[in-house]
Amino acid sequence: MDAKPQVTANSGNRVIYLDLLRIISAFAVVMLHVSAERHWWDSFFGTEWLIRDVYHSCVQWCVPVFVMISGALFLDKSKELNIKRLYTKNFIHILQAFILWSVIYTVVNNNLYPNVHSFIYSVVSGHFHLWFLKMLLGIYIIIPILKTIVSNKQTEKYFIYVSLITCFIFPMLLFAIGFVNNEIKILIDKWYNTMNIKIALGYSGYFVLGHYLNNYTLSTRFRNLIYLLGSLSFICVIIFTYIYSACILGKTSEFFMKNLTPFTLFESLTLFLFIKQKSNNIPTKYHSSIIHLAKMSLGIYLVHPLVMFLFSKIGIDSSTFHPSFFIPCFTLFVFIVSYLITRILYNIPYLNKLVM
Repeated sequence: MDAKPQVTANSGNRVIYLDLLRIISAFAVVMLHVSAERHWWDSFFGTEWLIRDVYHSCVQWCVPVFVMISGALFLDKSKELNIKRLYTKNFIHILQAFILWSVIYTVVNNNLYPNVHSFIYSVVSGHFHLWFLKMLLGIYIIIPILKTIVSNKQTEKYFIYVSLITCFIFPMLLFAIGFVNNEIKILIDKWYNTMNIKIALGYSGYFVLGHYLNNYTLSTRFRNLIYLLGSLSFICVIIFTYIYSACILGKTSEFFMKNLTPFTLFESLTLFLFIKQKSNNIPTKYHSSIIHLAKMSLGIYLVHPLVMFLFSKIGIDSSTFHPSFFIPCFTLFVFIVSYLITRILYNIPYLNKLVM
């Protein structure tokens, strides 16, 4: 991993390419959930299922990129870590957003929770997309440790390599071994789990990668290799999901679409590096619009399932028309409506805490 320090285009105290990535990722999250509506599962195995497989496979990088953006900002060496602020502002802010939106989604679905116990259980569990906030809370807890790790470039690279092997490569290798001999797979898995390697697992690898890619420039050769692997990953996920689901399991599987696979990793790296590389070509006159829309990205993420739910109640979803063209159309529609709701809430005192 040959890299040297990089200076990126800023607008005030904003990093434009990170803001642009926020917008793109927010749109991709909406498409992810639009393409994965119940119709994907119900349509197995047919033309609609294949169409949804393609759309769904092409946007799996959205959450990892969000995590990389957070890592680029929170682990920035130029910003001194204030642990008190981390817990009294950042941690509490995410926890507050989780609770508020969990209550909202639970109330919207109140017909599913007939008593107080089930209602409370639903609030604590959170709506399906709110897992992202719970995951962020876990990462926030170890930010002081990660901050120390990235203070030394060699230590940071070592952490990335450990994460790459333990979190991305080994699980996929274990999956492949299972096809050859399941008993050997179980034995290796038990032995590996006994090692209990945790800190480099999960999304902390993406978090540190965000910092590394934001601060250093990869060599052209290495960057082109990532672009190649990322492009192949998009194709492989579509094909492997088709083969594994249709030819082996006989039901829909998202195994190859998971966030912690080499495929999603290389897709995320490709998008992150490409936008970073091209962001300097964005005219300054567009910066304010990019910054504005980026500030709405969290709100769009939190609001969009509610928008989808409300429109489904009047019979409008991604299958209202042919999914090949209506999935992107409906995604854009949900994105715009979610943005408008977020913008309204953003400008109302107290209610703005729901989307900021």
